[in-house]
Amino acid sequence: MGDVGPISYSIGGRYDDNDVYGVFRTARVGAATRLWRGGRVHGAMGTSFKAPTFLESFSTAFSVGNAALSPERAHAWEAGLEQQVADGRVQLTATFFDQRFRDLVQYTYVDPSAPNYFNVAAASARGLEVGVRGEAARGVSLWGNSTALRTRVDDAGFQSGEGATFVRGARLLRRAPLTIAAGARVQRLPRTTLDLSATRVGVRDDRDFSGFPAVPVELRAYTRVDLGGEYAVGTGDGFWRAATVMLRLENAFDARFQEVANFDAPGRVLLVGMRVGTAR
Repeated sequence: MGDVGPISYSIGGRYDDNDVYGVFRTARVGAATRLWRGGRVHGAMGTSFKAPTFLESFSTAFSVGNAALSPERAHAWEAGLEQQVADGRVQLTATFFDQRFRDLVQYTYVDPSAPNYFNVAAASARGLEVGVRGEAARGVSLWGNSTALRTRVDDAGFQSGEGATFVRGARLLRRAPLTIAAGARVQRLPRTTLDLSATRVGVRDDRDFSGFPAVPVELRAYTRVDLGGEYAVGTGDGFWRAATVMLRLENAFDARFQEVANFDAPGRVLLVGMRVGTAR
């Protein structure tokens, strides 16, 4: 990380040497600069990988692994803009991103002695994320963001037919073309913080794998509301002075939806906890 005049930059790299899939290198570079008052532009690009799983690399009683598999590869870049308005109390952001996935591992059956997994499929995803964050009143902050996403199968590999997991030219499974979220954070009461968030997830493509061949299905859009709060106990000195009680109610209105076909997401969930530290 460093600075050159008005430009801030970061450069990183990683070197992996694995006994199974060999040497793999990844890197990331990013930069940002302020071009006008309250405005900032930024960009980044990088590579990443996902190593084959144990079941994909080694044979089991139900499949033949492929020790020659390579990691799944991804290349991504993004460019964005941030602008502060209302004397810095409100921040607007917009970021465009593009991702390419290659050598995706796919299952197929050739014969009893041949491997079942190969690096064959490819896909891409690109989209725009916009957001706003600001102070609405003393002790009250609001935020919101929206992501428009376009995904596409570029190479279906061995698969064919509308019931396949990868269909050339179709969308990736379970990726919503539009997601919208908004929330508020309130710190008006002594030692108390309250949080509210709502997320709207659009329709998604999926497959019903309960039969063979699988059947294309569409997962319904849903809205989930979460509530949370923290209270700093703050009684006495030392150990308990840094204690905070936390309460969170997820899916507060018990919305019914599925993130994977035929598997209902959890309904209303209440979480209670405590964070304890040391106070100086």
